[in-house]
Amino acid sequence: MQRGWAATVEMAKALVAAVVLLQRPASFTPTPTHLRKLGTFLEGAQKVPLRLAREPHGDWPEAVIRCICARYRIVHVADPLTRAPVTGDVAYFRLHGRTGYTDADLGEIWARCQGFREAFMFFNNVSMREDAQRFREMIRRRPSSPDLATI
Repeated sequence: MQRGWAATVEMAKALVAAVVLLQRPASFTPTPTHLRKLGTFLEGAQKVPLRLAREPHGDWPEAVIRCICARYRIVHVADPLTRAPVTGDVAYFRLHGRTGYTDADLGEIWARCQGFREAFMFFNNVSMREDAQRFREMIRRRPSSPDLATI
């Protein structure tokens, strides 16, 4: 895991990545053992000057997510159509599971981006490229759009 993390850090630096997304499988539940392992990893990860985001899978209580994100300064990743992120003024939305998003869906997603200082969007579906391009074009036509580099 240490070699994988070191390689991730090097790639993120080379790409000048704005955020590094951390994920674990749904079987990584908030048990005491898993929480200890996660804490150990995040303690080390804090030493690297990267913004980290984490998308918990499975049944993670909101209070636990909020606590971990606050303690380790991590952005909570959420699907904007199913739940709101529990952390601060930066949002990282990850959309997955659908074949494509309608214009109405994209409008709702845009509405959920409002109120955040920064919003990162990750389309993770079959039509991700087309959906992301349509979303970008849609918000480009709206006044006061955020920095489009994050979308």
